[in-house]
Amino acid sequence: MKKFVFSVEGMSCKHCEKRIENALKEVKNVISSKANFQNHVVEILAEGELDISQIKHVIEAEGYRFKGQIL
Repeated sequence: MKKFVFSVEGMSCKHCEKRIENALKEVKNVISSKANFQNHVVEILAEGELDISQIKHVIEAEGYRFKGQIL
């Protein structure tokens, strides 16, 4: 498994966190995700490689701003 961390703006509550987490369940290779509105991050555990452009698309489709991967 591999951990990915992304900066995401626009989350303001626990509902926002759940909305992103639920949407990311549908992305190939995503095992789990944890969004944190206070720190403006989304952590993803993935099996294998992750299509970052797909992650960006899913997050932005939910109405949030994908700022990029945190290394």
